[in-house]
Amino acid sequence: MARSQLSRGAQSSVLDVEEIASGCVGWTYQHHGRQPGLVDCFGLFLYIANKMGFDVPDYDYSEDWRGEDHFGLNYWKYADPIAEKDVQPGDVILLRMSGAHISHIGIVLRNGRFIHCTKAGATISRYTSAAFNRRIEMFCRLKNTT
Repeated sequence: MARSQLSRGAQSSVLDVEEIASGCVGWTYQHHGRQPGLVDCFGLFLYIANKMGFDVPDYDYSEDWRGEDHFGLNYWKYADPIAEKDVQPGDVILLRMSGAHISHIGIVLRNGRFIHCTKAGATISRYTSAAFNRRIEMFCRLKNTT
């Protein structure tokens, strides 16, 4: 399998990821939001992953999403952990915003940036900035499961 197929769906490219992300900037935050324009961080991740050609399921909010299955994203089925030096646009970034558990997810873009949704809405930030760099738990690469 070609490297580009590991990081993005078959119908996606780096430019597609950037274009999808730019179309999401400014979306409104809504806790458990799952519709375009009204999302939380996982809802935004699901939307972009789907647009990139991945079939990643939502997680059950009744379960403890802070457990080993982080956001219901079963790494061994849907994604593989990768080193920061190997990160490409379309990869996933998981962060610990407070406490010891992963509590935030975004999609990596070019030049050390990522799109994510905070309570202020969907925005693009630099994961290399002091505000985020120390909170990175891991990066992972989505993979096709079909």
